[in-house]
This record gives sequence, structure tokens and C-alpha cells, in this order.
Amino acid sequence: MATQVATGHVATDVAHQGFAVVHEALDPHQIDWLLTAVQGLSDAVMETGRGGARALFERVPEIRNLARQKSVRGAAAAALGPNCFPVRALLFDKTPAANWKVTWHQDLTIAVRARRDVEGYGPWSSKAGIPHVQPPISVLEGGLVVMRPLLLHASSPAKSPGHRRVVHIEYAAAELADGLKWYEAPHQAFTDS
Repeated sequence: MATQVATGHVATDVAHQGFAVVHEALDPHQIDWLLTAVQGLSDAVMETGRGGARALFERVPEIRNLARQKSVRGAAAAALGPNCFPVRALLFDKTPAANWKVTWHQDLTIAVRARRDVEGYGPWSSKAGIPHVQPPISVLEGGLVVMRPLLLHASSPAKSPGHRRVVHIEYAAAELADGLKWYEAPHQAFTDS
């Protein structure tokens, strides 16, 4: 099931452009496997009309495996180094019934295990019951979500009917300050296989 993917350009592209494109990171069989894995969650998302779901590592165990695959983690490791680890996964599912526009923005918050007042971290919010905080810029400059979180980006509504699903996995290369813990604790859930 492993796919050989060229990731040598990732570090250079991220350094110069803020993002990198890794073509054919998953083969058609892997894509079918992933679609099957998120189908139940995708159906639930459609019923609520929200268009997305959080805490994928907990809700869809196959996403844990995806985050460890060399074709996916290798791209993050190319930019962040070999000790990077996944810290959050989200599902976005645009359909004709939930076809929203995302205005220009930066990804400025991270998911953490529990709220803890730490200098330089804030403001706080809660998304789907999970505490989120805006960390110092230095933490975000170490992140990779196929792009640097600080890259200004947007998403237009889907132009053709049907699903436009995105599995969004965030990686980090360092622990947080003063006892703050990433929401998805890497030592508990993610070891290389």
C-alpha cells in the first residue's frame, strides 16, 4: 500500500513559497480506502449541515494510519525534520447542501489537551469541545498543513455538484511551552510503524 513519493522539493518550496505540492501522494486504492474510512463521518456531517468534523484521530482510526504513512508524513518530515508528529486532523466535506466559501485567512490556532495560562498563548476558544489557543508565531512557523499555517489562503465554493472532501492533518516538530500539551499526544497515539 506504500506509495513512493518524491518529497525532496518540499523543504525548498515551503521555505520560498510557504507551501509545497506533492503530486500523487496517495494512489487510487489508498484514496478509495480513505473515502470508505470517512464515509460514516461524512454522512453525519451532511446530516448536520456543518460541512466539517474535528478530532479525526479519535473518530476515524484509519486517519491515524494515514498520518503515519511515508507518503504523507514524509512530506511533513521533509519540511519539519524527522522528529515531526501529527497533532490534529480535520475533515472538510463540501457538498451541494453544505457548499460554503472560506474567506482569506491564516490558521492561527492550535488544539491542546487542556487550557493552561501560559505567557504568549492566547486568546482561547473552544471548537467542538476541544480547547484551542493562538500560540506565539514561532510555534506556527514550525507547523505544516501541506502549507505553513501562516500562509494566507481561502477556499471557494465547489463549482460542480458532489463531494469535495479534504482531510487536513497538522504536524509539529516540538512540544509546547510550560506544560501545554498538543491535543493529540504524539507519544500516546503515534509511533512509526
